[in-house]
Amino acid sequence: MGISFKRSLLAVSIAGAFSVTSSAYATNGMNLEGYGPEATAMGGVSQAYDNGAAAMMNNPATIGMMDTTNRIDIAIGNLRPDISVTDPTGSQKADSTADSFFMPAFGYLRKVNSKFTTGVGIYSQGGMGTEYEKDSWMASGTNEPARSEVGVGRLIVPMNWAVNSRFNIGGSVDFVWGGMDLQMAMPVMVNPATGAPTNMGIAPAGTFGDLMGFPPGSNTMGTVSMSSGLQGAAMGLIGAGYNTVRMNFSNGSDFTGEAKGYGVAAKVGLTYAINPTLNFGASYHSRTKMSDWKTDSSGASMEFYEVGGASPAQTLTGEMSVKNFQWPAQWAAGIAYVPGKWMFGIDLNYIQWKDVMENFNMTFTADDSAGLGGETADITFFQEWKNQTVVKIGGSYEISRAFTWRAGLNLANNPVPDSYVNPLFPATIMNHVTTGFGWNITKKDAIDFSIAYAPEVKVNNTNTGVQVTHSQTNWQLGYNRRW
Repeated sequence: MGISFKRSLLAVSIAGAFSVTSSAYATNGMNLEGYGPEATAMGGVSQAYDNGAAAMMNNPATIGMMDTTNRIDIAIGNLRPDISVTDPTGSQKADSTADSFFMPAFGYLRKVNSKFTTGVGIYSQGGMGTEYEKDSWMASGTNEPARSEVGVGRLIVPMNWAVNSRFNIGGSVDFVWGGMDLQMAMPVMVNPATGAPTNMGIAPAGTFGDLMGFPPGSNTMGTVSMSSGLQGAAMGLIGAGYNTVRMNFSNGSDFTGEAKGYGVAAKVGLTYAINPTLNFGASYHSRTKMSDWKTDSSGASMEFYEVGGASPAQTLTGEMSVKNFQWPAQWAAGIAYVPGKWMFGIDLNYIQWKDVMENFNMTFTADDSAGLGGETADITFFQEWKNQTVVKIGGSYEISRAFTWRAGLNLANNPVPDSYVNPLFPATIMNHVTTGFGWNITKKDAIDFSIAYAPEVKVNNTNTGVQVTHSQTNWQLGYNRRW
């Protein structure tokens, strides 16, 4: 009966965990504030103690600290962002309706012998996103929703070698996949006398006119460069009164994006027992090497709207390719001090967002449906993210053999410059307060829970005048079985 239970549990866990590409909604940039409820309850501290199968997302060397032969972890997380944006005049506010997302995870570890531990797991890396109603100012009069969603997941094979009783060396090979949706409407003001697109002194930076460089010397928030045929068609529509352009690729799923990409990454780590009560741990997560994220050949559209007019929208369909969208390298190191029933830990993480988030680049390639097959539009949004330092401080107290209480802080800078924050990608959260518990139901079975609250952060885009307000509450609930 035990074997049947374990096989059924494994099958159900894997089936559920393959949906972990649901957007994780920004915490430490686009990373979660912690992986696994044990670590997250303590501010994300994870580098120098046994924190279960989630260690393969944190420091794979800590799996060597496992004191049983086998362990299965199943977790579910609920991410609850509260995001609103106010237009440059301060008169219109839009609330994101993307305010509750569930995210499963799974991990299995096996100590093959006294030296070698391995396993497999499926975890969400992170992401970000929003959704604004079709009648909000973010829809720019198109009567269509404004939406974004980015999610990245990993299938991980961790390995650890116990060099001796004090020293572990670990690593992992990660298969990484990601999905993205984007529905973004951008007004283009039209000069009635000439038909030429221009900001005319009243449209905020970041409109489609700004991307096109009208008036000359703009391009405040990004650029767009179109091949001659597509530019001619676009200018013709704009000149005829189509005053809003909408980029659209979205499948509406909470678990997969319309644009998809795949690749690999790796991690290495170590732990060292300085003495019986003090451990040191460190890890390095490599930058991902992923393909461009692409839609199907007709999975995206470039739409032109005559907002305020009677003409129907004009739509060009084609493929959208998000260019070189990667997850950054990060370094982490920490200590764990365990004097009796207490444990205290502190980690320092350094995330190299600057290397991967200088610009957000995508290319739209029209199909043959409008006689523009192969015509392209190269779109760039400036990002210029900064590297991020995260300090994680946490502790736990074993109240009884069955119950452990945990709490912590997760403190970070905002990596997104005020001048380039985008209402569709508000990765602006900085600090978190966390707590939770562990409950040993039996000698083999346990439940862990964490809750994290990120206080409200307000950012005013110095180029557009748009204000973004973001707070967040997340919880994770995990079950683990050890034998």
